[in-house]
Amino acid sequence: MISNRLRHFLVDAADKVVLLTKDQPTQKELDDHGSYVSLLTSASTAIPALASIARTLNEETSLAEVRRVLTDLK
Repeated sequence: MISNRLRHFLVDAADKVVLLTKDQPTQKELDDHGSYVSLLTSASTAIPALASIARTLNEETSLAEVRRVLTDLK
């Protein structure tokens, strides 16, 4: 059985997905982000497009740009 938590991981909070935090991310937030990217990577075996998203979220320069754009859109 798949837990409810795993079924809905694609709609997680921005702090977990892109580390969009007010201050420096905590170790827990970093761990949660790593877990999210890992889940995306695993899911990419069924949905190949997710691999590109996982790579982007795992690359600091791209991740910083995503955070910048999201912050500008607030």
